[in-house]
Amino acid sequence: MTSANEEQMQLDMTLQAERDISENVRTAVEFTQMKLLASNPPPSRVRNRHEVYGIVAENYAEVAGSMKRIKKDMDTLLGTLGDINRPALEAVSSICNDTLTVAIAVVIMAAEMQRTLSDLYEAENQETHYPMDDLSGTDGDGFEEAAPLEPEDSAEENETEDN
Repeated sequence: MTSANEEQMQLDMTLQAERDISENVRTAVEFTQMKLLASNPPPSRVRNRHEVYGIVAENYAEVAGSMKRIKKDMDTLLGTLGDINRPALEAVSSICNDTLTVAIAVVIMAAEMQRTLSDLYEAENQETHYPMDDLSGTDGDGFEEAAPLEPEDSAEENETEDN
């Protein structure tokens, strides 16, 4: 039998291991983000939420593809359960490799999301700029001065024509 102290020590060690793993993953994400920004050429700055969605979709597709490979390997492993002659080592080895691939893809995705979050924050908090203002020749307020209609002049012309 285990004592309450031993159980508490095991729980504490488990919690500490989870904190260590969490800290290590965060460090890996930060390191990956620095590597992405230092790549040649560096990724272009995100200008809007549409570009962010494209980056999310691209990274998610990579993660989802890796997860599908794990599912396929799990099905293979399941097939070995009923047949002692089918080797399970290959399936488990594939699962090990694919989970590592998923972990890498998720760390890269997290780093990309940190980068895009920073870029999007700046883009959406800038002073609003409308590109059409550049083309319209306005002074930036979005409106052009209209020429006066001068209704008095046209009324006077009608009176002089009637006389």
